[in-house]
Amino acid sequence: MILFRDLKHSSVAGLFGALAFALAYVIGMALTLATGIPIASAAVNGIIVSFVMVLGAKIIDRHGAFTLMTLVYSVLAVPTVLLGPPGPQKIVIGLGMGIVFDLIVFATKKQSWGYVVGSVLFIATGVLLVLYSMILLGMPGVERLKQALIVIIVISSLPASIGAFLGIRVFHNKFKHLSFVRNLHC
Repeated sequence: MILFRDLKHSSVAGLFGALAFALAYVIGMALTLATGIPIASAAVNGIIVSFVMVLGAKIIDRHGAFTLMTLVYSVLAVPTVLLGPPGPQKIVIGLGMGIVFDLIVFATKKQSWGYVVGSVLFIATGVLLVLYSMILLGMPGVERLKQALIVIIVISSLPASIGAFLGIRVFHNKFKHLSFVRNLHC
């Protein structure tokens, strides 16, 4: 069954996307206010967002779930600095990121390691799409981002992979046998 034709699964995906955004925004703002450094929340948000969205994808268990969660997240992120500079380009960035993740999970037949690899490539895709959008829109800071591109991808991938691993573990240990998850899979 295709996710977008099913209101029950689509609603749950939307809720997980909104939850990931809310957590990232609140924790990001708190850490930025506490440290005075906007990028201070990147590692924590990488773990939390990856954890919530992988857990959601495992609970929903439908192709396209991660894309829908990322779409909701990116629409909510438009006026914020999450996913790069504010603007509607974030919707395309979010779609691209979600599609890459879903393709990896599909290609690996939903094996657990596919979720971890998908999370790493999700981050790499996001960084590259933010750079590309900054180039297209003529935004400042492109040269600095180009110089640090590999470092940013590598440093951001570790928290994402940790979050994905934790999401998989929590799903299998705590959520897999809950009645609402079993009912969602019917």
